[in-house]
Amino acid sequence: MPTITIRYVTPEARPELRQDIAALAARLGAEKLGKDPGVTAVLVEPAVTQSWFIAGKHL
Repeated sequence: MPTITIRYVTPEARPELRQDIAALAARLGAEKLGKDPGVTAVLVEPAVTQSWFIAGKHL
């Protein structure tokens, strides 16, 4: 079973976004990678903004 993990950050909480992200990930996995969306597990998690760093610098 393929598993896709996605972490996302938004300026304000948007819990309804998780379902849309999961559906898109499963669809793209099928279209681009040939994976069966019926057995594709998708984990969608909000990331804490304070945990993000780019080039060693906090955003």
